[in-house]
Amino acid sequence: MRNAVLLAFVGLACGPTGSPELTTQWRAQGSATAECGVWTLTGSMATRRHAHAMARLLDGRVLVAGGADDGNVLASSELYDPATGLWTPAASMGTARYQPAGSLLPDGKVLVSSNGTAELYDPATNSWSVTGNLPTSRFQETTTVLTSGNVLSVGGYLGNVVVANAEEYDPGTGVWHSVEPMTAPRTSHAATLLQSGKVLVTGGFVYSDVEPTSSTEIFDPVINLWSQAASMSRVRTRHGAALLLDGRALVTGGRSGGEYTATTEVYDPASNTWSPVGSMSVIRGEFFEVNRLKSGKVLVSGGWAPDQPIAAAELFDPATGTWAPTGAMSTPRQDAASVVLQDGRGLVAGGLTTQRAILSSAEIYTPCDTPGDENEPPVAVCVDQVVPAGPTCSATANIDNGSYDPDSGPAPLVLTQDPAGPYGLGDHLVTLTASDGAATASCQATVIVVDDTPPVAGASKGLVLWPPNHRFRRVSISGCAQDATDNCASTLSLEDHAQITSVTSDEPDDGDIVLVGPTAVDLRAERDGASDGRAYTIYYTVTDLSGSSTAASCTVSVPHDQSAQ
Repeated sequence: MRNAVLLAFVGLACGPTGSPELTTQWRAQGSATAECGVWTLTGSMATRRHAHAMARLLDGRVLVAGGADDGNVLASSELYDPATGLWTPAASMGTARYQPAGSLLPDGKVLVSSNGTAELYDPATNSWSVTGNLPTSRFQETTTVLTSGNVLSVGGYLGNVVVANAEEYDPGTGVWHSVEPMTAPRTSHAATLLQSGKVLVTGGFVYSDVEPTSSTEIFDPVINLWSQAASMSRVRTRHGAALLLDGRALVTGGRSGGEYTATTEVYDPASNTWSPVGSMSVIRGEFFEVNRLKSGKVLVSGGWAPDQPIAAAELFDPATGTWAPTGAMSTPRQDAASVVLQDGRGLVAGGLTTQRAILSSAEIYTPCDTPGDENEPPVAVCVDQVVPAGPTCSATANIDNGSYDPDSGPAPLVLTQDPAGPYGLGDHLVTLTASDGAATASCQATVIVVDDTPPVAGASKGLVLWPPNHRFRRVSISGCAQDATDNCASTLSLEDHAQITSVTSDEPDDGDIVLVGPTAVDLRAERDGASDGRAYTIYYTVTDLSGSSTAASCTVSVPHDQSAQ
């Protein structure tokens, strides 16, 4: 099964239920007046393609990239403008990609990855650039944009082996790094970002295409840990998944053992339980599209029935737990790609139709939810912060990493942090909440406050060795210098926080200096009788609790005569 990138969009108050018989009309932004609950053809892509990536850009346009046409893997990409209903060529990727994963990043760029390599599309310059390679070259993995803005890639095939590998991409550095692997290998699974910021992974094949599973697990990116969750009621692979507005997760259709299924069930993270709900009216085994509309209903379209591609579409209503048919697409499609546009309509493009003909056509679905009241919730994006402590041994920190409101309303975006700070030394788990006046979103990050101010060394005590009887005297560093002071720990005992690095003498050393430990040295009480006295210098470093160090020294003297002491 190819990668599915599911973008969830929050909806508004529901209007009439979607069905082909309705004749309610409304004018979406940039669209002609259209009947609701139906699909209408829009501009066709310049290139036929299936198994391609699709992402809605921050400006409302839609990017498609890669895929295949008659066995030729594509590097080309195109942009759809909902205002005109037309596609225009975009810059081509550096690498042709089949079944790529496409992820919209918080900065508006799109990350596209496949088979261990990745590149970034920048809409501002209409250009692609190579970014970091994945640690492992996998396919049929899933990718999920985390609340931190990082991208999580899990599972899939490594060669011919199903793997549990998980890797995370950091847009700030352009580097992928391995994270804790799943508890079980998986491919043809689904991944859903929960409201908590954790990722729910469901079903899939665990070892081969003949070993499906009903198991599920959850990844917590804050602590880099997977934990097993309750199992679904049946094994399920190549199924659809979506996050509902109330925080539950929906899975539907797919393969269940040796048969295709229309069954649906819902996961409740609060109780870690699955509950069956109504089944779809059409069996959909694989390669179908799943999108949550602004109303909160879930639109499912196309896919593969037991022996043919499907044109039928239907809506799931979370309030009733039931499905209802809505208008069918003009063309049966499987292995297409889809998104929800900014105005709430759905877009599907490309795919395979009957006799495996490849499509360039695209269609728009107009939902029957009353326009004008929609509100897309804000998106909260967090980033961990390491900040230096100030004079009061605390610091403020902003964990926001580009939170935004897709529809800029109904009120200005407001960001709050809990706790608000300032933060004392150490680690602090902070929650960022984004509010647009009607809906909220939240994410979490860690603030680490460190004391990076070096300690201040104490003055030399002016220690004197007398009488000069040629005997060794043990000198501790605390006997030679005053304790150090620190920004956040007040006094630092030299016995606990200092270490001698070297000892010198202003007269020849004939074995007169013997280090006996990190904080002590034996010095011979001896000086040249013709000199005005001898001076030993003890060099040391003092280190505070945060690891900041200061180099210092103190002096031990052997005077020429007793009058000089």
